[in-house]
Amino acid sequence: MTGTKETASVHCNIVDRCIFLALDKHNTNIYTVISDNAANMIKMGKLTTIWHLTCNSHTANLLTKDLVSKPLIDKAKVLLKAFHGPDAEKELLNQGGRRI
Repeated sequence: MTGTKETASVHCNIVDRCIFLALDKHNTNIYTVISDNAANMIKMGKLTTIWHLTCNSHTANLLTKDLVSKPLIDKAKVLLKAFHGPDAEKELLNQGGRRI
């Protein structure tokens, strides 16, 4: 929204600024940054002086898209949505089932 290109060096500068602000304002050290797997983020991780980890959830999502068929994913979404509400687990327990 700022019009600033989101390059690795721009992100690295943001990380450096956050490290400074955390220490200066909150007396807290930042030891790692977690990002998605975008190329600019991977490069930022190589440029920064702290540990860089990619989000495991994002990685799992990418693996799932590559390994699981779309029809199976669609069926799993329907099943998960059926159990999403707060009353679904209560009803399951009432019928003799176990906690999800």
